Amino acid sequence: MTTQNTWRNRIVDHGEVDPASLEPNLHNWRRHPADQRRALEGALAEIGWIQAVVVNRRTGRLVDGHLRVLAAIDAGEPVIPVTWVELTDDEERIALATFDAIASLATRDDSALADLLALITADDEDLNTFLGGLGGRTSFDDDGFDDPVVPEAGTREPPAPAAAAAAGDPPALSRQLVFNCDETQRDVILQAVMGLGRDLDVSPAEALYMICRRYLDLESGLVK
Repeated sequence: MTTQNTWRNRIVDHGEVDPASLEPNLHNWRRHPADQRRALEGALAEIGWIQAVVVNRRTGRLVDGHLRVLAAIDAGEPVIPVTWVELTDDEERIALATFDAIASLATRDDSALADLLALITADDEDLNTFLGGLGGRTSFDDDGFDDPVVPEAGTREPPAPAAAAAAGDPPALSRQLVFNCDETQRDVILQAVMGLGRDLDVSPAEALYMICRRYLDLESGLVK
């Protein structure tokens, strides 16, 4: 660990700018599903801006706040709050990699969360939907997944095409999903599948089906 006497303040200015004038970062690795966007827009509608987006003055690129910028543009917001920082290209990449990722390492106190949620009254429907689901999320869901729906006894999801064919049913329309991943990504996917399967007491195949269903528009076949 690097040791320093003081931590440098890299913030150089604050202000408000037209969100359409901000340049997205091509190295942004976060992907924002529809439910996250609805929850964010609900929070902004309910309480307004409480956190500025972060822009590197040296490069002009966003470091944090891509989804907020997109939401503001779509909503026709004339200006949004910005915090400008002064970073080198390498420092910008480090900041981009660590924003949110470090925060996601925090664990949750379910009792404290339940106490907090019991004190909240919100008018926005999307925000209320998000808060309602937040109370029942597992540690796996904290990474941004919707709460999976667990079928009740006797009401399980229709069998996969192969299983249906084996049972004599007509084969259902199916799509093949093919992608490449390195060993680290493979381990992340495997841990997610096994974690969800353990939490919901379902098979790994059922857990993977829930994850894919969450991120794919099954009607149009388009990735959200």
